[in-house]
Formats: sequence, structure tokens, C-alpha cells
Amino acid sequence: MRSVEFVFAVHDHQPVGNFEYVLEDIYRRAYAPFLSTLERHPGIRCTLHRSGALWEWLEKRHPEHVDLVGELAQRGQIELLSGAYYDPLLPAISERDRRGQIDKLSDFLERRFGGRPRGAWVAERVWEPHVAATLVDCGVEYVFLDDTHFEAAGLRGTPDGWYFCEHQAQVLRVLPIHAALRYRVPFAAPQEALAAIADFQNAPPSGELERADEASPALAVHADDGEKFGAWPGTHVRCYEEGWLDRFFDLVESSQAWLRTATAGQCLARLPGCGRIDLPAAAYPEFEAWALDPEAQRNLQGLRARLVSEGQVEALRFLRGGSWRHFLVRYPESNWMHKRVLRTADAVWRRIDSHGATPGALRARDEVWRAQCNCAYWHGLFGGLYLSHLRSAVYGAMLRAERWLADGGGESALELLDVDADGRDEIVLRSADLQAFVKPDVGGMIVELDDRLRGFNLIDTLARRAEAYHSDRPGAPGRLDYDSYRRGAAVEHLLASEAMPADFAAGRLPVLGATAGHAFDWVLDGDGVRLERAVALRLPGSPVAHLEKHLRVRGPALELGWELWHEGGETLELRLGIEIAANFLAGDAPDRYYSVPDRDLDDRRLSSSGTLADVRRIDLVDEWLGIRARIECDTPCAVWRTPIETVSSSENGPERLFQGSAMLFVSPLRLEPLERVARRVTWTIERT
Repeated sequence: MRSVEFVFAVHDHQPVGNFEYVLEDIYRRAYAPFLSTLERHPGIRCTLHRSGALWEWLEKRHPEHVDLVGELAQRGQIELLSGAYYDPLLPAISERDRRGQIDKLSDFLERRFGGRPRGAWVAERVWEPHVAATLVDCGVEYVFLDDTHFEAAGLRGTPDGWYFCEHQAQVLRVLPIHAALRYRVPFAAPQEALAAIADFQNAPPSGELERADEASPALAVHADDGEKFGAWPGTHVRCYEEGWLDRFFDLVESSQAWLRTATAGQCLARLPGCGRIDLPAAAYPEFEAWALDPEAQRNLQGLRARLVSEGQVEALRFLRGGSWRHFLVRYPESNWMHKRVLRTADAVWRRIDSHGATPGALRARDEVWRAQCNCAYWHGLFGGLYLSHLRSAVYGAMLRAERWLADGGGESALELLDVDADGRDEIVLRSADLQAFVKPDVGGMIVELDDRLRGFNLIDTLARRAEAYHSDRPGAPGRLDYDSYRRGAAVEHLLASEAMPADFAAGRLPVLGATAGHAFDWVLDGDGVRLERAVALRLPGSPVAHLEKHLRVRGPALELGWELWHEGGETLELRLGIEIAANFLAGDAPDRYYSVPDRDLDDRRLSSSGTLADVRRIDLVDEWLGIRARIECDTPCAVWRTPIETVSSSENGPERLFQGSAMLFVSPLRLEPLERVARRVTWTIERT
């Protein structure tokens, strides 16, 4: 039987924008006890990756922990990995940003620990072949990718060694992450985890090149999230109070007759490679499944189960999910963020090229890199995109970079730009205080409204959509409501007589004609934009109403105007509902609330529901940020308010997440033939 070289690699990362108390809790339950356990087992070698954002936090809050990492690295027990500093998906950012982020983390590790890393971690193991050349250009010699990447390339059997891959003759070494180990550590008994390593003793040598020694050691690789050693539900008790990690390390250390732990760099030096392999675009299996639409996810899961039940396990290698890029299709809010950050990064680089790498420029570049952190752009088993504080951190970093760009001058008050790369222009309205993005093809709505001085997007919400796990979790808290259109501001509804506030809350407003989510014609109108749509009404005689909308930004105010008229011969009576959604992140926090002048609200929380009559002004107040959003109507309206809440899966089961506050300003209209009826709403941002 063959001996086995065991590479034990751990990846630690926390999202940009995560809460301080969450970081501290994960440090206490996972990072600190893991390192202490490793220190007690000098026979165990560990290859460790931590993202730059996490290193920054550890240096600030627990420098003694960072010192211990240095001691273990100095004695050869830990090998440190580089990677992109803020853990972006590498194919999702530009070549220049990839190189900059990788160099930034490598520079930090060399400066702090005295040696330049040879390997790098690939975030979410999202791989596209051209990334190899970037890594090699940055001095990276090797990476870890899943064994399913190798299967997708056509490799039969379990890869038992490392391989070469290349792009344009730039050669990179790749170590396979073995799913059998990833799933057993630490969830199976320590003996079962060791048995999975022992299985490699019987594996015949693989690879396209013959080996000089057929009995050369096999390579077994565990590489996975370090948070599963203490931070995932139940794992702190399992790993430390019940001693799983100590017992596993004891077993590995006592198996030296056939098993040797080694860092990845040591294995590459001792083991011959298995030859070339051309790895296709791929990610780990769960990530590829999550990228699919809910029905496709269920179909994939069912097909896998059927093949297993029929004993056709070999056929599973040909089943794959979707590309990471489909997250940007499933969630237009994610695609919007992604393209906004790409364009801001490009603008920062162009300014650096023309004016030099000044300290301000480097700070702006770093802010863009923060905004590229992968966690807020996708959703799987856990929160990700569904966590509004992560999205807000992306916008905040990007807007700080844009503020630096604006200070350089040359900014226009009105701009046409295909922001989200869908082939259709959006209109950007700007002042020194505010920035509004209007999307004519989706209801002529405002999809982003930025307080430029605070660096805060007030319309950072998420539509409620079906997820595959919704059908698997009947015990989800509360009802499941879904939206038929993207949420935002300046969305109008021509309401049917039976429309009620409960319909608005459920996302099922009965309307007389289609406006929300539908395309508007538009023309620029001075410093604003005028949008128009003809709407066939579901009324006797099928009259056609004409809806005209005027949008502009002036100073700290967003000015919204509507005019309606029809060309029929009858008087029409209907209700106009003007929808505005905003997200101040915390629906139940006492320092964030609704306020109506000269009126006491029974429940003023931003997560509250209710109806207010005869309102001309309502404010949304965020004392924490120092923002008061004042919404004023030119005529008294009824205000229907409701929280936007998504039901998301989490490590602890299903949870209801606050995505913002939606308000519908409802007023009756009486339309005489050819008479224009107007409504005006002004949304002013005050700083407190």
C-alpha cells in the first residue's frame, strides 16, 4: 500500500461590513481555539489562508493572536497563503484589480511574517482558465481547487496528486480538494475522517505521466472554511468541548507509519506532479447549484438522488449546476452593484493613470477593492446578498471612492450610461448632495438614491423572490410573499377599486393598467428626465390613460412629478398610488423610525405596518447615520406602509430579514377628458 501525504488547509474570511460583535464571537468560538489546538500538536502542519480584511481586524483587536500565527509559521507548522486581499471572486473583477489585490495581500504577509507566500486561495473556488495567468504573474505557484473541477475536466477517479494547468503558457500548480474529507471533517467521527484519508493508500497512481515509483505517496487534501471549526452551529461544542479536533490530530500524529502531514509547499517539493490538466470554468458543487433558478435547483437535486438510487454514481460526474455569472441574472440588485463597482474601479484607475498614485488615489482604490468583497453578491445556503448590511458596506466603500473622484472635478449633473450592461441606458441625475439612477425600461423607477456626503444608498433594498429552500422549509417564519417587480422609488400604480393595504404588503396589488416594471418612453428635460407610458385601463370601454413622470435632483432634494390624462369621452375616477421604498437597515432599532408632524404614531418602527390618512409629510429618521428623509406631497394622501421582508435560509434555520420600508402614497383622481391632473412629491435629505 502507498503512504499518504496529508495537506490540511483552512480558509478564514469575514465579509467587509460584518458586525463587530459577530467578528468577536467567531474569533472566540473558532479562530482562537483552533490556533491553540494546533499549537498543542506540533506534528500537524497547516496551510492557512486569511483574507486581508480579517487580518486587518485581527491586527487591531487581537495582535497576540497574529503573533502566535507568526511563531507557528516560524517553526514551520503553518504555511500562509496569499489571495485577493478582500476575497473577491477573481473572474468578477478586472485583471488590474486582481493583480493589485493579490499583491496587496502578499506584500502584507511578507512584511508581517517575513516571507512571501507561494500559494493563493481562490475565493469560493470560482475558477475561469484565464485567472491562471494573473496568479502566475503575481508570483503565485499553486492554488487549491475542488476535485469536482478535475472531474469536469474529464479526469476519471479521485485525483491523488497535484497537477499543472496553464493559460497562455503561464504554468500554475493545482492541488485537488477532496470532497470526502471536506464533508467528514469535523462532522464524522475522527476515526471516519482518518479512514477517508486511509482510502488513498489503495488508490492507484493517476495522471497522464508515468511515475518512476509506482508506490509514490498519494496526496490527500482537506481545504475548507475555518469557521466550521467552532463558529458553525454545534461545532464549538463538538470541536473543543467534546475534543473532536484534539482527537483527530492525535490520530493523525499516531499514524506516522503511513501518514505524514505536510504544508502544500512541502508536498509540491516532495511529490512529482501528475501531469497537465485543463480545468474548465467551475466552482464548488454547492455554489454551482445555488446559482441556478429554484426549479432548476430542485430538478438537479432530484436527478442526483435518482442516479444514486439507481446505482449510477459514475454518471454524477457529468451533472453540474450553473455559472457564478447566473447570480447576476437571478438577482438584478447584485448585477447592479457589480457593474457599478466595476465602472467605479475603472474610473479610479483612469484617474491614477492621468494624475498619479497620490495618497488620495490609493485610498480610493482600496475602497473599490473593499467593495469587491464577494459575500454580498450571491446567495446560497446562508445570507450573502440577503444581508442588507453587507450590501450597504459595498455601496459605502464605492461611494467613498466616487466622492474622491468628484473632488477632482469634471463631473456632469446629468449622464446617460448603461450602468448594468443590459444594452439600455439609465439616466444619472446628480447634485453635490444626491445622486439618483433612473431605469426607464423597468417602470421608469429610481433604483439607487445616494446621499453622497454620507456615502449611503437610501434605496438599497431587495425584491422578495422564490428560493429553492422555501419549498423545503414549511416551518419558515410567517408567510411567503413575492414581488412581481423590482423594488425602488417613483413606482406608480393605477389602483383598482378593490385594492387594499394588505395587497400592497403581499405584493399583489390589483391595478387597472400595467406600469410597474414596464418600459417607459423618455426624453431629457433640462436638468431632469420626462418619462411617458400609455396605459390601457381595465375599465368599461378600455380607455387609454397617458402617464407622464418628471424626475430631477436639485441640491438635497429629489423632485418627483406625475401628470395623467385620457382622450376618452367619459370621466374616469381612479386612485393613483406612488410607491417609495427606502432601507435604513434596521427595522426595529429605536434610533430609526417614522415621524409625522403633529401626530403620534402607535408604532413608529421602520418595520411597522399600517395606514395613515390625510398625510402631507412623513419622515424616515436614522439617528445613527444622522439622516432625516423628508417626503412631502402637494396634496393630502393616505399612506400605506409595510416592511419588505425576505425569508432566507441561515446556519440556524429559516429567518425573516428586513430589506426596507415600502410606502404607497394613495390619492383619488378624477380625470375629465383631456384634462391633465398633476401630483407632486418631494423627497429631501436632511442631515441631523
